[in-house]
Amino acid sequence: MHKALFSALILLLLSIILIHEGNCQTLRWIGYGEELVLQHEDDRCGEWGGDVEKITIYRRDLEGPFVAKLERTIKDCSDPYGMKNTPKKIVGVEVVLSTEEQELVHQCIEELREMKMTLVSGNYPVVGHSGILNFAVLSDSTLLIRDYPSKNWKSFEDLKRMLSKK
Repeated sequence: MHKALFSALILLLLSIILIHEGNCQTLRWIGYGEELVLQHEDDRCGEWGGDVEKITIYRRDLEGPFVAKLERTIKDCSDPYGMKNTPKKIVGVEVVLSTEEQELVHQCIEELREMKMTLVSGNYPVVGHSGILNFAVLSDSTLLIRDYPSKNWKSFEDLKRMLSKK
């Protein structure tokens, strides 16, 4: 109970900070040598999870533009722990983020925060072994939102689709 309340308070504080800072300010937290990882794991293999899609956002140099790299790891459901077959990894190209894509990254974090707050408040039924996992983490751990069990992450799908077109 105390752990859930503490998590809810931290997420509320984070949301107040994000709202106060305004649009596209989320990425200013990413300095040179740091990364923001947005990751979605589906439930294709049931409670063992499934395929993993990851968007890593970083800067190549101190004053450079924000760059995103899209990766996908495909899990073999007949070997969910990878004992016999190594999961297949597909790495996309690096792309420089436009202003619109930077705003979408901000929306990804906002949507994930909202999904986590909904889970903590108990406003929708929870399936404890759903397999869907969504998270956002900054490499220095100042931002960490892990939502499990989770649901589809629309803004992440939009960002992924936008980056895949480049």
